[in-house]
Amino acid sequence: MAFFSSTHIFMVGIKGSGMSSLALYLHTINAKVSGWDVDEVFTTDSELIKNSIPFSHTIPSRNSLSLVDYLIYSSAYTKNHPIISLAKEMGIPLYSYVEALAQLTTHSPSFGVSGTHGKTTSVLSLHHMLTRLSIPHSAICGSSVIEELEAEMIDISDSSPLILEACEYQDHFLNLHLKGLFITNVEYEHVDYFTDEEQLFSSFFSLIDNLPPHAPIICNRDERGIERIIKYVEEQRNDITLITYGKKDGNTITYSYPFRQSIYSLFIHQLDSEYTSQVVGEKLISDQFGAALLAMMIIKERVDLLFLGELLNTLETFKGAKGRVQMIDTDSLPFFLYNDYAHHPSEIRSSLHTIRLLHPESAIILLFLPHTVSRMRALYDDFVSALSLCDTLCVFPVATSARLDGTQREAIEISTHLAHDCNGFYVENEMEAINFVSTVLHSKDVCITMGAGNTLILIDLLLAIKELPV
Repeated sequence: MAFFSSTHIFMVGIKGSGMSSLALYLHTINAKVSGWDVDEVFTTDSELIKNSIPFSHTIPSRNSLSLVDYLIYSSAYTKNHPIISLAKEMGIPLYSYVEALAQLTTHSPSFGVSGTHGKTTSVLSLHHMLTRLSIPHSAICGSSVIEELEAEMIDISDSSPLILEACEYQDHFLNLHLKGLFITNVEYEHVDYFTDEEQLFSSFFSLIDNLPPHAPIICNRDERGIERIIKYVEEQRNDITLITYGKKDGNTITYSYPFRQSIYSLFIHQLDSEYTSQVVGEKLISDQFGAALLAMMIIKERVDLLFLGELLNTLETFKGAKGRVQMIDTDSLPFFLYNDYAHHPSEIRSSLHTIRLLHPESAIILLFLPHTVSRMRALYDDFVSALSLCDTLCVFPVATSARLDGTQREAIEISTHLAHDCNGFYVENEMEAINFVSTVLHSKDVCITMGAGNTLILIDLLLAIKELPV
């Protein structure tokens, strides 16, 4: 029986992206799940409500907590939080989000997608492929699939694979018990924890060391930081099953993208076959292909080209992850509206590259919500370079986040300078942004809300714009 199944679980910070996904997973294994979070609407609210998982914005009573078997709390909170403190006093077993994942990975065969960028899209791609092929599994990640097709319910058991995001932040992924990995890329990030890139790579090497013999590692040799990963595996863990892919010869699998000038097609050389994908852009295609290779190794435990082809055939119905270059339903709008989670320079470049492919003739107006002062400081020049790729830029104050990363004064100063250095505009709030956008947005332009903050209010205001000059 899976850990936490058929128990009563209370979750503090239940509306966080990872926490809500964990809540949905626990719900599928017959746990009674409820939780608390702040009185603010997030994109995850609707998924929790749809699955009848109750949550409240008020502190639960001692009496209601007495019914709880376990309490799981988001990494955004400490044990000083009043609900967590009360549960501790009452003797309720406490688990942080990553500790809960660690427990799950000890009871189910678990596989991770790790890397600086692309984890969510990869996990959801893999989830989509296995679901389309009616293969029992579970997945936990920081988003959900856009307009997922209805699928027949598949019973899962303790032997069903669990696929999850293995995040490097604070070395969280070192707590997990994994049987295989897809590493998307390795690039300096989480600068509030990692002092430099060497420390970051050291953590990834430790992750690799934790894998059992013959475990598969999947990686795209063309991606940033992957050559160092491959070298480490070959020199230190030659008992690992290393599967590489890329556009050049010398890999286990090679592919071409775009194929025949079609941004919706890729070609797999070993299969001599062309495949269609609804997602567009080098990075997203790389993530999908790596996910397919990990799915192949999870299910077949070897390179099986026939099965790989079956997996890739399912991608024509995958519309992507919510919040990852996601087009908002804009049938009634005179412009194209997207929402995107990108909050690192490389992610911003990738997202803008995809938008340019989809709308080569349109002007791009970007509303950017920066995240954490430490990240903006450490990668400032890269942010200037990446954000300058749009046509018009609007910068909000940096979100200091629950990590207490920087002061409000620092947040405003950095954003003001960033807007200036990108020839953009600084705005203090959503209404100021909408007033500005209304003066520069034209019919058939592209408008993107981008960043790790809550963009729902901004999107609602943009959806109210019904007329624009041509």
